[in-house]
Amino acid sequence: MNIRAVLFDLDDTLYERRVASHSWAVGFIREHDGTITDSQMADTISALETLDANGYDNRYRFVAELPRIRHREFSVVVTENRQRIADPIKPVL
Repeated sequence: MNIRAVLFDLDDTLYERRVASHSWAVGFIREHDGTITDSQMADTISALETLDANGYDNRYRFVAELPRIRHREFSVVVTENRQRIADPIKPVL
């Protein structure tokens, strides 16, 4: 395979990472915590976004810290899906 080009989006002009990570956080929380209130949802999203550090932190550290945010709800999910969660966040187009 010959690589003909490489595209870097260092300033979020082509791909809005914050929008994608916010969308992921909302979906992740809804999938794994059906009892969360609106206020808890906002706090949890904020905590996830802070932990994510706009993608600059280590993904495995991110996954390891998830149970600290919503221990009971996220502990089992992390144990069962550690690799899948640590995979890069895919763009929302």
